[in-house]
Amino acid sequence: MERNYHAPEGTALFLVSSLSYTRTSQTLLLMILGTCCLCALLEIGLSFTSPRVLKRTSPPIVTGPTVLLIGVKLISSGFKGWAGGSGPCYNRPATGLFSMCPTTNAPHPLPWGSPEFIGRCQAVAVLHVEPISDNTQGLGSLSL
Repeated sequence: MERNYHAPEGTALFLVSSLSYTRTSQTLLLMILGTCCLCALLEIGLSFTSPRVLKRTSPPIVTGPTVLLIGVKLISSGFKGWAGGSGPCYNRPATGLFSMCPTTNAPHPLPWGSPEFIGRCQAVAVLHVEPISDNTQGLGSLSL
């Protein structure tokens, strides 16, 4: 039996990880997939609900701050990802396999926080924002 599971910070898998001490990896995967299937059925059911009922059950005064708090919580994860990831190289060890990101065995390893990581992510962000925005937003994203 595999018992060393740890849910990463910011995920909703804390319940599954707390059950992991008595379950196998295959059982845990089935639990996660079953939860995803149930949530998909819930979303399908909500898509047939009228907007009036949805606004009454979850008004904008509730959904707005909820989405805002989720976004604020994900900002730190996003910045870690831009700088080289939140894996073992995030701790910036001086020696060893993770002294460079993603590992020292990578074709072009870089230290965590290297400007090349940030530049690549900025280029990807510009390429994703440019097609769906007007010229002002596109030029603003280039100035970042």
